[in-house]
Amino acid sequence: MKKQKTKKTKNILLISPLYNPEKSRINDLINYLVKKNNKVTVLCPIPNFPKGKYYKNYGIFKKRYEKNGNLTIRRVLVYPRKNGSKINLFLNYLSFIVFSIIPAIVLSFQKFDLVFVNQLSPITIAIPGIIVKKIKRIPMIMWVQDLWPESIKEGGNLKSNFLPNLFLPIVKMIYKNCNQILVTSPGFTKSINQKIKNKEITYVPQWGEVIFTKKNSYDFIYEPMEKIKDFKILFAGAIGVAQDIDCVINAINEIKDYKIHLVILGDGRAKKIS
Repeated sequence: MKKQKTKKTKNILLISPLYNPEKSRINDLINYLVKKNNKVTVLCPIPNFPKGKYYKNYGIFKKRYEKNGNLTIRRVLVYPRKNGSKINLFLNYLSFIVFSIIPAIVLSFQKFDLVFVNQLSPITIAIPGIIVKKIKRIPMIMWVQDLWPESIKEGGNLKSNFLPNLFLPIVKMIYKNCNQILVTSPGFTKSINQKIKNKEITYVPQWGEVIFTKKNSYDFIYEPMEKIKDFKILFAGAIGVAQDIDCVINAINEIKDYKIHLVILGDGRAKKIS
């Protein structure tokens, strides 16, 4: 009888702009990788999304390093998003780049088989990953969930292409250093192919919560919503500039004479503005 081969444990450096206690699909992926007996090191900012300030019990001198079995977390010092203004977001993005360089070099002395970048905004989150990739000469995979530099123009409501064009060489450089690119939307493929040729691009959509895949019935009861007896439309998720929540509100105002209620469930920097 042949002896079954034991699956080799992978050492993965995972870089993400969001991680527990912040809500993100990457939390599920990391839990899965650890459950499959991989060693995962997460490099992420001090949590400050979406409120714009450090979470309770986290800070410059609090919980910057955590280890739990095969999971290690290293939190990079960042300037908090605060009210999410353009200057605060710029400082938030820039501070991660600046303060992640030394940790990336230090991490390069450890054993890693793969770098995985969870690319939300900003795309520059991949820079420490490129440093480790170059030093260790290991592959880097990037999961693209936000197109750059397109999101700079749309999210910032810019009329000029000056800033997006300024970022374009950086975007191309980051794509060039990826061994494989994963996308959450098939429509992303065309945009990426216009920037970099001959890259392996794979469609990997986000997944729903377990609650949606369970076969048993589930009744969601939320008292404030139950009091509304008319037709209800639920907008659930991030309330940011990129989601164009103003468009949703303007649309509901167009039908304000009808018995239709918009219920917004979520948080983000555009919540107070709206």
